[in-house]
Amino acid sequence: MIFLLAGLTLMALAVFALTRIRRRPGEEEEAEGHALGATAILVVAAVVVLLSAVVTFGDALTVFVEMLPSWLKPWVAGAITGLAIYIASVFILESCGRVLLWALKDSHKADETLVFWVRRHIYGGTATALFVAVFWVVAAGIDSEAGVALMVALFTAAIHLFYPWVMPWFLYYRSQRLDPTKFKDIHHWLDEQAQQRDIPKFYLRVQAGGMVNALASGGVYRHFVVLGQGLLERLSVEHVKAILAHELGHVLNRDMTRRILPVVGLSTILHALYLKEIAFQQEGPALVIPAVVAGMFVFWYVLPNYFGRRREFDADRRAVELIGDAEGVAQALEAFAEVTETPLDNHGGWTHPPMGKRIEAIRKMGAERTSDEPKS
Repeated sequence: MIFLLAGLTLMALAVFALTRIRRRPGEEEEAEGHALGATAILVVAAVVVLLSAVVTFGDALTVFVEMLPSWLKPWVAGAITGLAIYIASVFILESCGRVLLWALKDSHKADETLVFWVRRHIYGGTATALFVAVFWVVAAGIDSEAGVALMVALFTAAIHLFYPWVMPWFLYYRSQRLDPTKFKDIHHWLDEQAQQRDIPKFYLRVQAGGMVNALASGGVYRHFVVLGQGLLERLSVEHVKAILAHELGHVLNRDMTRRILPVVGLSTILHALYLKEIAFQQEGPALVIPAVVAGMFVFWYVLPNYFGRRREFDADRRAVELIGDAEGVAQALEAFAEVTETPLDNHGGWTHPPMGKRIEAIRKMGAERTSDEPKS
């Protein structure tokens, strides 16, 4: 109870500090530094509150679970654990991030509407609770360490595939379509590409809000391509077509099925072997839990995303083929970097190469195409 009260007090102080920063921002850099510090305290305090609440009310939850029929107990225990994991790992960080943007009055970076944000977390929390509940039930009936290791790896694989592959179908299936009256050129260009090329079937949707980005998601029969409303509002039609061509490149390459699934399969095998030979050989949860977390980070973040960076260059190559103008695609990426305030020399992260390197590769490709053209 002491930790719970301390966490709530820290949260209140952090929110108070962020409110003061919003009302009297002062110098931009100074205000940003103060806001980041207060947000960090808010995140830590929120995690402390969550863990303290689980410990404080754990006995009550245990009594509640014990009152349930025996077949239902593992399902409820797993669902509660999954929901706690989701809240701690995703919901708290994103909620505090939105508070930070609010304190800095940085509304143009709000990628999605509040309704969409709430719906995404409802789906995400429900799916995580369900996954953990299934894992809990199955793992309870497995005695061998090898079986438990395999179940942990398969569970992690399911989570890894759900968010980029399944979640978009829930979020965007009924989202608004691209208005043909406002974007006639884009619709005409898409019709031309569909007639000239064997493009797999896909849905095109628009995410309401300020998102200046686009994404593609795979499927067995159809694919999804999503354009942010902010992208349509802040870039020219030609630049939007180039960005859309990049996403169509992912669809044409069938990146989700041809490239993601093999890496997921490899990661599942390696993760299961790692857990069996390394993690479960240690004694005590203090050593097992860090080992499991480290394995998840390596096999489900570093490894898939390392191979995924290559997909971006291939999608850029496809975009040049679809647009027919390498310089136009390069300029679209430059415009995209400008409106998203992304430095061209930015390291790009694990999922995407640096923007500058992508633009350089596109222009090099354009020069090679020009040199290969027959001269009259």
